[in-house]
Amino acid sequence: MLQAAAQGVRDCQSAGGCQRRYGPSAEAAPEEWDWDRLIIDWLALGYAHESFWDQTPRTLALTFKAAGIRRRREHNERMVLAWQTAFLPRQKRPNLKKLLAREGQASRPRQTAEQQWAVFGAIAEAAKVMRKN
Repeated sequence: MLQAAAQGVRDCQSAGGCQRRYGPSAEAAPEEWDWDRLIIDWLALGYAHESFWDQTPRTLALTFKAAGIRRRREHNERMVLAWQTAFLPRQKRPNLKKLLAREGQASRPRQTAEQQWAVFGAIAEAAKVMRKN
């Protein structure tokens, strides 16, 4: 590759000069961007057409990567829900009212500062015991 570039420089010098080209050479040029496909993918994610043109290739790539992560997470959540749904008929049925979240209700009571320090102390003691063994 270096030899080809050097040969190109020698050819330009012997020909009395040539136009300078910027960017990758024709041999090393990547495949053309499929802009139609990129816009379709952008719209499929729920973004506005106008905002597509404000993006750089890097932000497009990051957005599509994030969408893939989100899609995988949502798939896993649905699989857990399906697994739990299939497993429920084999279990004793809990009271549905206890399972439903109510507005304004915390999921569990808040710990006081003293309770938090007690938990922290128990964890610290357990860590000391594990280090000795």
